Amino acid sequence: MKVFFEFVKKENIILFFILTIGLFLRLYNLGKPDFWNDEACSIVFSKNLGYIFCDMHPPFYYALLKFWIFIAGETEFRIRLLSAIFSIVTVFFIFKLGQKMFNKNIGLIGAFILSVSPIHLWYAQEARSYVLITFLVTLCVYVFALIVYENRKDLHSVFAILLLLCLYTEYISFFILAATGVVFIFKQPRFFLKEWILSWIAALAGFLAWAPVFWIQFTNVVRDFWIEKVSQNTLINTLQNFNLGYESGYHISNIAVFLFLFLAGIFLSKKQERIKVTMLASMIAVPFAALFIMSATRPVYLDRQLLPVTVFYYLLIAKGIESFKNPLKILPLALVLSMLFLSVPGYYKAVNSNKKSFKPLVDYIRQGLKEDDVLCITTGSAVTTVPYYLSKCSKIMPEIYLLHAKKGDSQRLHVSDLKVKKWKGEYWINGVRDLAQDESSHIWVVSGSWKRDGYLDINSSEVCNWFQSKTGLLVKKAFDGLFLEARSIKR
Repeated sequence: MKVFFEFVKKENIILFFILTIGLFLRLYNLGKPDFWNDEACSIVFSKNLGYIFCDMHPPFYYALLKFWIFIAGETEFRIRLLSAIFSIVTVFFIFKLGQKMFNKNIGLIGAFILSVSPIHLWYAQEARSYVLITFLVTLCVYVFALIVYENRKDLHSVFAILLLLCLYTEYISFFILAATGVVFIFKQPRFFLKEWILSWIAALAGFLAWAPVFWIQFTNVVRDFWIEKVSQNTLINTLQNFNLGYESGYHISNIAVFLFLFLAGIFLSKKQERIKVTMLASMIAVPFAALFIMSATRPVYLDRQLLPVTVFYYLLIAKGIESFKNPLKILPLALVLSMLFLSVPGYYKAVNSNKKSFKPLVDYIRQGLKEDDVLCITTGSAVTTVPYYLSKCSKIMPEIYLLHAKKGDSQRLHVSDLKVKKWKGEYWINGVRDLAQDESSHIWVVSGSWKRDGYLDINSSEVCNWFQSKTGLLVKKAFDGLFLEARSIKR
């Protein structure tokens, strides 16, 4: 009976309501879109962890996904469910963190913002590691807060283990969690300084086993990566996405409202709260600064890597709302929540418009596929997804090639001008087949771009021009922004 009365406390009822809304939003439409390229990569890497050196992420998420697929199955809903679960648990722990560092009202407001945040809904419904690292970082900081503010010495080893798991999930976590050390500028928490340093030494020592692979991944990024350079609009765009998600339709107005409340949460804090506010602000500023500095030599900035810092961003916004006196605080709270709720339909619209349907194209290939056929892919949007879905539904698995046209005159393109990679089982390896001399019944060519605008990207255009001069067209069909051609060698 005592447990029941504890549960029916007002804050627990509100938290239950927040979690229910968040869970519904994360499960709604979860399995409808087909996997896009990065999600297919997650599945491929989880099935063969030896391919991870080709990726730009550490292995923990892929290892966890491998276990999850083994027990849950391999449908869009079941695979994405793992991210949805970690996301909704993060909503609970942002409440616990806000309650521990400030009060239950700030915890509840922060949890409400995160539960309906469109950018969190996006990655809660995607088979990628960004939600897992957000959960782990939030839990790690919560454990850190328990140690510092409740002197929980029994949690020192837990903190070290969580540090290690974070490093093995996303590299950006190093900069986020290293920023917790800013609290030792103040005298009060210094009793934990020695244990904090030892925890980091233990975590980094455990990470040494992965260091050689990390170096390979790092050099790959330095040599060739697709991320655009940072600009004067990068920070504004990131704030826009953190506030109301991708393609929200709001601009200066939402940035002004959220930024005002964020700054109010920092500068209107009480004297006894300065240690906590400084730590939260540092865990936002340090990773931002690190990515900007590194991007000066080689672009590595992706705002989705910074998803964990939104936890601290939302808590400071919640603190800014709480800084208003009653009954005025209801106004900024209502404004923020109304903007978020109005943006949620935009999230589902954006997902449906950005994630292509690959299954109809793959099914059409499957129906016409013969033993000696060849499949060529010219666009990055289909490079992993089409082979993945084809391997799941077709008894015949053709030789599959990724074709990259070298720079030059597309009219004079010939086979030596094509960079060819061959799909072997579950990942690309170098291929050398001379497509111009191919005697297959059909050469299937998948082309397009990342968008659904009906245009070919530059590489697809050049490669398709080459095929047009060397082969005869049998069939051409369009599938949701992708183009499929069946071709034969000209005799």
